[in-house]
Amino acid sequence: MAEQAVANVQVVNGTVRNRRDFLPYMLALPIILYETIFILVPIVQQFGSSFTSDVLGIGTVKWVGLANYDRMLHDKNFWNSMRVTFMFMGATVVLSVGIGLLSALLMNQRFRGRSVARAVMTLPWAFPDLPTVLVFYWILNPNFGIVNVLAHFLLPGLTQNPKWLLDINLALPLVVAIAAWKAFPFYGLV
Repeated sequence: MAEQAVANVQVVNGTVRNRRDFLPYMLALPIILYETIFILVPIVQQFGSSFTSDVLGIGTVKWVGLANYDRMLHDKNFWNSMRVTFMFMGATVVLSVGIGLLSALLMNQRFRGRSVARAVMTLPWAFPDLPTVLVFYWILNPNFGIVNVLAHFLLPGLTQNPKWLLDINLALPLVVAIAAWKAFPFYGLV
C-alpha cells in the first residue's frame, strides 16, 4: 500500500506533487485543440481577411485597410439587418425568460402529474433545431399547412392563403415565437 502511494507521487522543485493533478488538463486538451483549430484560427484568419479585398476563387489579394468597414458602416442594408437582429434578440430573450419563469413557478407547485408535465415542458428544448424548423415550415406552409386549413375552417370568408413566413409583417413575430418556444424550457429549468 505504501509503495503504491509512493509510485503516484513525484518530487518537483523540492515539493511533492501528485501525478493526478495533470489529469484534468489532459482531459481538457482535446477540446482545447479542437476549439483552437476549428474556431479560433478561422476567426483570426477572417479578421485578417477583413482588411483585404480578398475574393474567393481569385488569387489576387489587395490590402484595403478599413475600407471594408467604412463601406459596411455606410450601407443601409447593414443597419437594417442590425435593427432586425436586435429586435429578434430582444423579443426572443424577453419571451423566453418570461415564459420560462412563469412555467418554472407553475411547475414548482404541487399538482397531480407534475413530473409528466415537467417532462413534456422540456420537449421543445430537447428537439433538434432542423426537425423543429421543418415541422414549423410544414405547419405554416401557405399551400397545405395546418394553420391555413384551420384559418379557412374558422374564417369562411378567407379567400387567399396567408403566406406566413413571406409576409414582412408576420415573418419576424413568427420566427421570434418559434425561437422562444424552443428556448423557454431552458429558462424554466435554470
